[in-house]
Parts: sequence; C-alpha cells; structure tokens
Amino acid sequence: MAELILTDEEKAAATWLELDNATIGKLVKKTALGLQAHSGEQGQVWWFSAAMLLIGMASDSNADRFTQEIRGFTREGVPCGDWRVSVDRIDPIH
Repeated sequence: MAELILTDEEKAAATWLELDNATIGKLVKKTALGLQAHSGEQGQVWWFSAAMLLIGMASDSNADRFTQEIRGFTREGVPCGDWRVSVDRIDPIH
C-alpha cells in the first residue's frame, strides 16, 4: 500500500470536509484499505465503521446515550420493519 503524504495544511484541517476532493479520496481509500487489512471479514469492517460513526455522534454531542429510530425500513424493496439503534457510554469520562 502506498504511503499517504499530507501537507501541513491538510494535517491541520479540523475535518476532512475542508480538504479538496482528491485528498479526501486518498484518505478514504487509505482508511478503507487499513480497515480491510485488519479484518478478515468485510462485514466486520462495515459494522465497526457504523459503530464508530454512532459513537462519534454521541461524543460530539457530549451525550452518554444516542438513540435513532428508523420506521418502515426497507432493503432492496423488502420491508424490514421498525428499528431502534442505541449507543450507550459504558464508563463516564472523568
């Protein structure tokens, strides 16, 4: 895997949204390849990525719990019902 080299300005960016599309593409590819290299199963990569996104949303809100409900969820045209996804902090930050 090629080395990802960022400029000082790119390293200082608060979020990836401040970067140009080409750099974001390189970061996403590098991250995805890194995740795949550490997981033998693609399903684990997607599950872990989704969990990290949910935890990040709760953390950004300084919340100990984050809950999202999805009603009438369908996948590939097949109804899957109503769902509630929750993230709970195990240990409070001191």
